[in-house]
Amino acid sequence: MNSDSLERLVPDLVRQNENTGSETLKLHLERYQFACNHIVPGKLLDIACGVGYGSHLLIQQANEKITQIIAVDIANDAIEYARARYANAKINFICENATTFAPPEKFDTIISLETIEHIPAPEKFIAHLKTLLKDNGVLIGSVPITPSVDANPHHLTDFTEKSF
Repeated sequence: MNSDSLERLVPDLVRQNENTGSETLKLHLERYQFACNHIVPGKLLDIACGVGYGSHLLIQQANEKITQIIAVDIANDAIEYARARYANAKINFICENATTFAPPEKFDTIISLETIEHIPAPEKFIAHLKTLLKDNGVLIGSVPITPSVDANPHHLTDFTEKSF
């Protein structure tokens, strides 16, 4: 697995003495830990899961609450890495586009961390995720709230706390 940017964070490749990568990984793990504390028991969707470390952390921290995780990412190499590195009977890693992913079942919890800023139509994406959520389910999301579209060609939308 090659990690050319912080857009595809691979914990095994982050060097301890590299501040940017280490701090970014720390923030991502904190966001997944926050998500662990707000999971609705049952089936969970980790949409845009990257290389799977977050799904793995969720199983480690909230195993008793989770019956299954469907972990989706658009990048086949990321999914292959996730399957090899973070294999678990409760996690199913799937290569699909987050904006069109349409499973037959709905989820108790959907987690989408650092994804929405990459989507051309964020409101449409959130509406799509709501169709995948059970009536009493919870959607947990995060985005950067500092200007980033000028510095990061992968970010299509800047959010403030209020706009998010």
